[in-house]
Amino acid sequence: MLLVVLSAVPAGLPSAAVSSAAAQVTLATDVPPPRIAGGDRVATAEAVVGEWRRRGGTASTVVVVPRDQTAVALAAAGLAGRAQTAVLLSDLPPSASTVAAARGVGASRVLAVGGGQAFADAWAGAGFEVTSVHAEGGPPAVAAAIGRHLHADGRGETGPRHAYLAGTGGLPDALAAGPLAYADGDPLLLTAAGALDPHTRFLVETDQISAITVLGGEAVVGPAVVDELVALGVAVDRIAGPDREATALAVLARSAERGLAPSGILLAAGDDPADAAAAAPLAHRAGQAVLPPGPTTRAWLAARCGNAPPLTTLGGPAAIAARVDADLRAAAQRCGGPRDPMVVRVAVATPAAPGAEQEVLVAVTGPGGWHSRRVRFLGVADAPHLGVLVTDGVCGDAAICRRGRDLHVDAEAWRSADADGRRRLVNDAVGTWLGVAVRSGCTGSVMDPVGCAAAPGPSPAEVAAVEDRYVPSATLAFGGDVHGERHIATAVAEGRNPLGPVAELLSAADLAVVNLETPLSTRGTPAAKTYTFRGPPGMAADLAEAGVDVVTLANNHALDYGVTALADTLDHARDAGLATVGAGLDASQAYAAHLTDTPAGRVAVVGLTRVLHTRAWEAGPGRPGLASGYDESAAIAAVQAARDTADHVVVAVHWGTERADCPDAGQGRLARLLIEAGADVVVGHHPHVLQGVEVRDGDALVAYSLGNFVWYHTAVPSRYTGVLAVELPLLDEPQWSFTPAEIRADGSPHPVGGALGDAIAARVRDRSPGGSLGCAFP
Repeated sequence: MLLVVLSAVPAGLPSAAVSSAAAQVTLATDVPPPRIAGGDRVATAEAVVGEWRRRGGTASTVVVVPRDQTAVALAAAGLAGRAQTAVLLSDLPPSASTVAAARGVGASRVLAVGGGQAFADAWAGAGFEVTSVHAEGGPPAVAAAIGRHLHADGRGETGPRHAYLAGTGGLPDALAAGPLAYADGDPLLLTAAGALDPHTRFLVETDQISAITVLGGEAVVGPAVVDELVALGVAVDRIAGPDREATALAVLARSAERGLAPSGILLAAGDDPADAAAAAPLAHRAGQAVLPPGPTTRAWLAARCGNAPPLTTLGGPAAIAARVDADLRAAAQRCGGPRDPMVVRVAVATPAAPGAEQEVLVAVTGPGGWHSRRVRFLGVADAPHLGVLVTDGVCGDAAICRRGRDLHVDAEAWRSADADGRRRLVNDAVGTWLGVAVRSGCTGSVMDPVGCAAAPGPSPAEVAAVEDRYVPSATLAFGGDVHGERHIATAVAEGRNPLGPVAELLSAADLAVVNLETPLSTRGTPAAKTYTFRGPPGMAADLAEAGVDVVTLANNHALDYGVTALADTLDHARDAGLATVGAGLDASQAYAAHLTDTPAGRVAVVGLTRVLHTRAWEAGPGRPGLASGYDESAAIAAVQAARDTADHVVVAVHWGTERADCPDAGQGRLARLLIEAGADVVVGHHPHVLQGVEVRDGDALVAYSLGNFVWYHTAVPSRYTGVLAVELPLLDEPQWSFTPAEIRADGSPHPVGGALGDAIAARVRDRSPGGSLGCAFP
């Protein structure tokens, strides 16, 4: 392992004395909370103010707004900025907790905005000196009243003034610009989209407003509004994008132009963004930009390639769902697509513990920590992603803390701990960066106190949870040939699912694929060949019910009863919700991939056959048939087209020699061509017996034959079968496992353990590279 140690110390490190709490090696942390939320919008605003206060915010005056007046709370950003205070939402009368939040920041006075006399009186009754800022006429009228109050607040402004303008239908646009309005202490005015609100117009005419920045596109503040403003002599510019997320990013860019580049992101959502209505003061104090969740924001975070500012989510799961929150956090830390690991480039400096760099870096990048197959830590000389430092006094009374992208371990805590304790400190610090909460108590977890006797590193389950958060894995399940003849057809007719014994294995996978070795139809004319198969139409529903998602029809029996039965099969599968590949009414349909979205990205499945009764069965332009593996150019083009639309490509291919233990040269050649074209997983069938599994080119997997799966006879060895599970994304050597099963008298595959299970698993192992059978893998 390459270990590169950073010797330079970042400039500006504090050097305050170590507190007594840090000397006692506490594991409290001052990492900003990943989510700020209360039980409702009022409680969330109180939590926001609590975080504002934790960051040093104090004020003798606080802005209070009725809980249901979200637009007014957003419009109050400039008012709060002028007073350098926070915004609280309030019930009528105010609750004890809201009053306590106001008192907690040092306030003895309130600016009661938008609630009228009753609202102001209620706060006066709570013991505050009250100034009421209100006007009848709805939020635009109150916003204009805020503008008049700002002009008369004693700053003595006499020259031209600037204001922000948002549409009452575009509150998320106003939300994003709240920190700017707060920083400037400027009015944030409101209007309808189609015409300038009369209250806003009156303020512009009488209050010397000569410049306005419009927030959002023409759908929320239309051209007619701009024309009215220009006619009044106002200089108008607009911050807008094609949607609310793009507008928020445009606001962020404008802030950066003014030297207000954010050190963090506050995620806030909703057409009525109640949970985020009080966000502007916190965002300004914390140096955060406000962005709504969604695909545009996710793409922006991902484009930072691990350099995105830290995220704080505002509001509970009803505002931003936990799944959305986790997805955005993963995007912020990732660099690469679903096929790639997450690589964290980390630099180490130990200015308060000379010579400890190597020990810290080994703890971060070595075994026993968070470094894993999917989440990797790479030592570098300068940290674009993450710095880990051992310093004096930076963390106050905590043993570890985060400052921007840097994680700090308190030097006194470091010196007080033994080797395992120091590793635990480093792992705890890195864990906070990964979003793992620091926990107290000694429960056997990595997040235990330093003095605990538990392991100094994360458990495998904790590492796996982090992997799944940042580089989600998906599981694909594969079975071999599925038949529908004789007693199997009888079972289907009697309501017994022939895949029932393996339904749990198939259903647990994110995507399950088998080879359907029979048309499902009661129609058609048998082909002139030795064996012709046909299964009951109801089997399509049984396959879907058992957890099969995709069947390949590319095999030497799909046209046993002609095009009529093939067309019926396609119809019955579609009606059952079962996807088909490898056959169609023309070549474009036969060679087309089926796409499935999984936690590891989009997976494309292509079906091909290298075994045909006649080449006339090949699909062509306007000709029904099968996707042929003999036509190598068409097969390669199908895989390349799938690669262009998906993150992972699976090819199910019918090939090989019946009852052969080892793959033949044709299988090896086609596997190489398919992998070179972009296939990640190639799964074969047709030999009716199990063959081996090979990892090719380091990151592609080939299972040469999965044998029979649901079949009408139980001869040895073709009754030995199983379910192949493949883990995606395929990082390093692909991960796969095999659950042995035996086809019994009912024609169904039954999972088996014990000596028989071991023997079936050994058949796959012995026929794989390095196995005892000595198969050649060209």
